[in-house]
Amino acid sequence: MIRKTLTCMLACVMGLTMAGCSGGSEGGSSSTAADGTINATLPDASATATPLVVYYSYSGNTRRIAQRLATIIDADSYEIRTVDSYPENPHDTAEVSQQERNSGDLPELVDDLPDLEAYDTIYIGGPIWNGYMATPLERYLESTDFSGKTVVPFSTSMGSGQSGYLDDFNERVRDPETIGSYTDIEFPDNGDPDAFTDEQIDELLSDWLDDNDARPHVVADVTLNSGYTMPMLGLGTWTLSDDEAENCVYHALEDGYRLVDTAQYYGNEVGVGRGVRKAIADGIVTRDEVFVTTKIMPGTYADPDGAIQESLDRLNLEYIDLLLLHQPGSHDEEVYRGMERAVDEGVVRSIGISNYYTQEAVDEVLSFARITPAVIQNEHHIYNQDDTLQRYVSQYGIAMEGWYPFGGRGHTSESFNNETIMALADEYGKTSAQIILRWQLQTGFIAIPGSSNPDHIAENHDIFDFELTDEDMRSIGAIDEGLRYEEAWHD
Repeated sequence: MIRKTLTCMLACVMGLTMAGCSGGSEGGSSSTAADGTINATLPDASATATPLVVYYSYSGNTRRIAQRLATIIDADSYEIRTVDSYPENPHDTAEVSQQERNSGDLPELVDDLPDLEAYDTIYIGGPIWNGYMATPLERYLESTDFSGKTVVPFSTSMGSGQSGYLDDFNERVRDPETIGSYTDIEFPDNGDPDAFTDEQIDELLSDWLDDNDARPHVVADVTLNSGYTMPMLGLGTWTLSDDEAENCVYHALEDGYRLVDTAQYYGNEVGVGRGVRKAIADGIVTRDEVFVTTKIMPGTYADPDGAIQESLDRLNLEYIDLLLLHQPGSHDEEVYRGMERAVDEGVVRSIGISNYYTQEAVDEVLSFARITPAVIQNEHHIYNQDDTLQRYVSQYGIAMEGWYPFGGRGHTSESFNNETIMALADEYGKTSAQIILRWQLQTGFIAIPGSSNPDHIAENHDIFDFELTDEDMRSIGAIDEGLRYEEAWHD
């Protein structure tokens, strides 16, 4: 999602020459088919609303820049056109536009303006004329209602007139949610649209795109048997303090994550909730766009309803997207019944189980479950691939989720330095972590790598621009040893 609290605006070259967190990394849409199996595919485009780039171009420079911007951020684009053409001589055009501005008789536009209903974020740009925005752009702004939209202005200038340009935006855009400050980016030449290459434009846009979180976020997801959609890549928060969890969750949501995993046992539900609410307050996400998972222990059997309410209170969120029974215990049924009641009451949307590794253990839960588990979360990494259980539970539409995707703290080097993984990382120009996460998602497993390092958090999400081949997947499959590292969770 494009951030709604942008603090830095784009400035490009115009087509006229006129006055004017520390720590180590750890850890297509999907649907439930008619037979109950889960078919997971990974998308190669953003799951968020498509942005729109609107621009006016006199000499062709703004057109080059705006269309390149639209390509990079996967946006639709629209070029503002006037019914009557301006003079070919830029100085004559400057004189005409000044008369239009002084008289208020702005140019008539071709009547095919885009419907903004489908767009949340609109980038609007054009050249600076006489220290102000071009009058065709003024006409567009005055004739369009941007209520409820995020408006991102950019100009194509060489450093002159930016303050007047943004004053025009503030004056003419009705009820904008955000108009930010201005940064000038100077292009190699001024006036000639062919003076710079696409590669030069991309390089000069790169920092601005990153600073403003304007690149499209790609989110793979799976439709659960509960009917809700769950992202397939998320942030794990095991071992994080409340303060660390708050910061890491916020960074992750900035980077495009939409799944966050915590548990009562982790002791950081408060911090996770703070991070989610901060991201919502800053316009990075809405509540419905974030999928929050927490877990309760079988020891809460005496009052599972109260335990669930405690999680809701600590998270300080209206509902929990996924509630898991953290591990098997002697009172599974009592706790699971409480989880089902929470679904009935609307405070929990989906329920599942964690650390149930055998068909027999799953069958026991199914024997008393009124609501079929939507997710089973188990230890899952290249040395413990668990595809037998995955195949078995697919008949119930149960999705599999893996914790410790890199083997867990103390074992990440074994995964990262595996010869097969290192060779694939070298082949694809990716890190070992990215190869492993891409493999995990392509197997249909939801992955929740954890990290307190913002760079690693961002790195772990950058796995949607490549795809492992069937041969690659088989080579990683051959690594499996059925090895679990966390004996405490074994049956």
